Amino acid sequence: MLRLSQLFSVAICCAFGLGTFASCGQGSETAAAERDFAEQAAFSNGPLEVWGQDAAPTLFGGSNNNSTFGIRGWLSQGVTANPDDPINRENSPVTFNDRANEYQMNQLYLIAERNVATDGCSWDIGGRVDVLYGTDYYFTTATGMETRSDGSQHWNGASGPRGAGPGAAPLYGLSLPQAYAEIYAPYLNGITLRAGHFYSPLGYERAASPENFFYSHSYARQYAIPMTLTGAMATVRLTPQTAVILGGTLGWNSWDSARDQWGVLGGFVWQSCDERTAASLVVHTGDDGPPNVNTPGFFAGPSTPDNVTVASLVLSQRVSDELRYVFQHDFGVEQDAELVGASLNAAKWYGISQYIMYDLNSCWSFAMRFEWFRDQDHARVLNVPIQGTVSGGNYYGLTAGINWTPHESLVIRPEIRYDWSDTESTALNIGGPYDFFSDDDQVTLAFDAILLF
Repeated sequence: MLRLSQLFSVAICCAFGLGTFASCGQGSETAAAERDFAEQAAFSNGPLEVWGQDAAPTLFGGSNNNSTFGIRGWLSQGVTANPDDPINRENSPVTFNDRANEYQMNQLYLIAERNVATDGCSWDIGGRVDVLYGTDYYFTTATGMETRSDGSQHWNGASGPRGAGPGAAPLYGLSLPQAYAEIYAPYLNGITLRAGHFYSPLGYERAASPENFFYSHSYARQYAIPMTLTGAMATVRLTPQTAVILGGTLGWNSWDSARDQWGVLGGFVWQSCDERTAASLVVHTGDDGPPNVNTPGFFAGPSTPDNVTVASLVLSQRVSDELRYVFQHDFGVEQDAELVGASLNAAKWYGISQYIMYDLNSCWSFAMRFEWFRDQDHARVLNVPIQGTVSGGNYYGLTAGINWTPHESLVIRPEIRYDWSDTESTALNIGGPYDFFSDDDQVTLAFDAILLF
């Protein structure tokens, strides 16, 4: 157990620079293991096992980085101050830390897992189940699991500050973002097959709090790419440095698709021999229909299933032992999504996210994120894909933050973020996407803490 006296002594050592974190009596590798690998391998889910990972502590002691059963988790909670003090108490279109001037227990997260052994010559079977309780549940739900096809909740209640009409939802709820079985086959350089419900391997940021540097999330994480997928995904390691991904899914954020349409998932992953450079390109396409209803948009959009194709490129470079850089580019298109007169046209979205992270020592890290997200036809953020109704469509976000790790099981993440956009609509009386659709920019100051167990 974490003792307050021990934590205090470690914090003093770190704050005054009295040696490395190890000299304070603890090691920092566990708390940041998954995030560190993400910075090296360009993403931290999907084909994570291509090069392996160091897992967080488990409730049964040690770490669950081998083929033994383990239970682990974390508690993440924080506050986001918004000087505009929106009347709806939302920081929208920012998500996850979406409540303005209000405490949020974002994630009480439990994982039960048995990792497959990927370094041997034998077959192995494993699996994983994730349970999330907190305010972040709302952004990890899947149609057919937590919600019905009309957006109504299965078990989380039918009223609350989120959503409207049938899609109304409480602030706190329960979701099952992952539940899958996994098989390892010792062919080529290793093949891992995952079947069930799992996080999407597209993009750099993740839903799980410990796998991200920042408390807040990028526009790309919420609006450009799927959060979860259901189906099967094979990761084939061709060489020690390359792997391919191939799978079939039921679409974006869907557990039991009523459309009976399968999507295709494919990708390529590469890592340099010295593990300082990595790249991934992952594509998903299928007749997924409109975006998940659990987004803070203004309008529900078309209700017919359409083909949605999105590609996500992530490049990661460790410039030095202390300095890391990550670049992400996304491009997506949905057929027949924008209403143009009496006809329907394709809607497009794309953007660039960049991250610079610097490790001052084992206790302190600093980072900046700059993002440009273009919702060209207004089908993703406001969800008003009607030509001539909304103008603009550019969203910008600049975030600066600190990670303080006073103990291997505790990470504290303060940040300041500035968002601005040229999006507005005279017809809908929208002066901007911020401050309850009345302003074109927003400043937030946020702070959260993650306790791993």
